[in-house]
Amino acid sequence: MGATLNNEIQNAFQKVTMASYAINQSGKPYEELINEALDKIITAKKVLQDKTLVIEQLNQTLDLLTWVETPMEGQAMAQIHGIIVLCRQISKKLQDDIEFIKKSPKFEYCDVAIEAFENEVDEFEEAVEDVNEIFFDIPNDLEFIALAKKI
Repeated sequence: MGATLNNEIQNAFQKVTMASYAINQSGKPYEELINEALDKIITAKKVLQDKTLVIEQLNQTLDLLTWVETPMEGQAMAQIHGIIVLCRQISKKLQDDIEFIKKSPKFEYCDVAIEAFENEVDEFEEAVEDVNEIFFDIPNDLEFIALAKKI
């Protein structure tokens, strides 16, 4: 019995030693892993905030454009049309971003930044449609033109 007990103790000691080594050598410490995860969240939030600021500036630009006097012709209208086309492409990319953000765990803790981003995207899409209506739809709307003449 003494030899068997001695073998069991030796076996247990070897397993505990190997487990201790494996646990101590397995990857990064938890604190480092948590810090890396937090860094990724902070980076994701910063990207969202930066994009939100760019969209906000675009919204201001489009708003100013709606105050430009119409009617215009030629190159000016072609440029406005180009602006609308480009803005619609930007809008599509922003919608893709929103879809990705909602699926990505990186953005899980960025609720406020996500909400601000989505709100600015919504305002951007409305601003693009406003520009389109002011420069292309309303000038061709006979009912509106007749009503405007009465006023």
